[in-house]
Amino acid sequence: MTLWITLLLAIGLFAQTPQNEPFKEDTALASVTGRVIDSESKRPIIGAKVSMLALWKGKNGTTTSDQNGEFHFDKVAAGKYMFEASAEGYRSDPLPQPDISGDAKLSVEIALIRESGIEGRVVDDESRKPLAGITVRAFLERRDFGSQRVMEFGHKVADKDGEYAFLRVPPGKYFLVAEPAPADHSRKRPAGESHPVPTWLPDALRRSDAVPVYVTAGHYYDGSDIHLRKAAGYAVSGVISGLPETTDRQETTVRLAADGDALYGERTAIPDGQGRFSFAGVLPGKYTALLLRRTIDKRRVATHLFAFEDVLVEKSDVKDLRLSVHWPIAISGSVKVDDSPDADLKGMYLALAQTDGIVSAGWPSAELKEDGAFEFPTCDPIRYQVMLRQPPAGTYVRSITFNHREALPSDIIDASHGGGKLEIFLHKGGAELSGSVEMQTGTEAANSDVRVSAVLIPADWSPDWAIELPSARIEKGSFSILNVRPGTYSAVAMEGPEELWRNPGLVREMQSRGETVTLSEDDHISVQLKLVTAREVQQAARAAEQ
Repeated sequence: MTLWITLLLAIGLFAQTPQNEPFKEDTALASVTGRVIDSESKRPIIGAKVSMLALWKGKNGTTTSDQNGEFHFDKVAAGKYMFEASAEGYRSDPLPQPDISGDAKLSVEIALIRESGIEGRVVDDESRKPLAGITVRAFLERRDFGSQRVMEFGHKVADKDGEYAFLRVPPGKYFLVAEPAPADHSRKRPAGESHPVPTWLPDALRRSDAVPVYVTAGHYYDGSDIHLRKAAGYAVSGVISGLPETTDRQETTVRLAADGDALYGERTAIPDGQGRFSFAGVLPGKYTALLLRRTIDKRRVATHLFAFEDVLVEKSDVKDLRLSVHWPIAISGSVKVDDSPDADLKGMYLALAQTDGIVSAGWPSAELKEDGAFEFPTCDPIRYQVMLRQPPAGTYVRSITFNHREALPSDIIDASHGGGKLEIFLHKGGAELSGSVEMQTGTEAANSDVRVSAVLIPADWSPDWAIELPSARIEKGSFSILNVRPGTYSAVAMEGPEELWRNPGLVREMQSRGETVTLSEDDHISVQLKLVTAREVQQAARAAEQ
């Protein structure tokens, strides 16, 4: 939220008060005049509430801007003040804090930025008549460099005129879908009968064909009409079994995710007291039904995947779909150094990183006991990447097995069908890659807030592999990546968040730009890398998505 203020001051307006000296109030009183305007159009804002708040001595004041957007404060005692302005449809933040002294006359111009928003109507695709009572959902596509993930931003219900509006919408790329009211199950509807089905803006039956809305700060998008279509859709219904009772506050939903879409799912159903749920107007295709529960325990919010089931919709309704809860699952095991079976591993950490886009808050993590044992009693039934923190110096992960199945080289275990035993074996002989980076003068790398990392991409890397690659932060043009598993890699130095491995096309592009290095056990190799700037990474990410 950004507000700006232009202070037009006469020479000598500000009297600096030393921090440790007592404030001396002037006998003369000052005055403040100003205008409130729209930051984009520069037009005056009528009826804006303007507050002047005393931070030391003096009196607070509140007034309203007139037909010209102007306001005025008289008899202002000397002191430090903060200004605030607000108006309907605009964002407001505290403004800078000027010192006012003597009989000064202060002129203030306050420019407010309009709230971003999206509004439109839902109309019948054939008659173009407005439709009331239709739920419109907005989904925000989040991007971290090349990765993308569709998350629900919120929902509105169209009024009697078919109109809907989303206010205070953060900048981003949005998809809108209109969902008709749930079908009347008291009436027998023939399978495949043409009836209203969820429709994406402006008239698409699938999100992949939808037209996105790009929201930028200070812009309000109207005229986003959705033409609700009819199609031969089918019902998907079922029941939840084995849902545990808890004393925590919770929200339980069933989501239906189209094949290839984010596992959050775009269709939502609320199960009834008997655990029954249904979706109407489901188009033929492959889907995944997911049971999600949001819990709040001691101010900690988490969303867990309790159950999931693949669904194939062809030319008939899908009835009696059963979502059998198998949450939580338990994963336990041990970490061993195969050359030192009695090594003390206390203080090391093991974490399980989710790889499937599921929505749990936080990763399961545990500190190893002295003998390397660990336990994760409450895990979601999904795939995880095994992440070992602070391993003994000079070691590398030689083997990972889950229920006696080898998980290397991907580092990923599949716990989607239940828990089990996880065993990790370390071996002495970890390699080290160090070196320097040719930094470009004037690039963002000079900014200490921008992360600059060296990343190792295995030569045989696959899109099904782990979401985290061996890396180290580059500081003062140097880096050192320790405990590397022997093999051939492409070494890349890049600016920005380490999110590139979420986009397979971008990883391949970065791999082609890297320096090929082959590491054997106990190797210590040094290389010089050329920096791939954040701008270049962004350009490569966009190209990889096309």
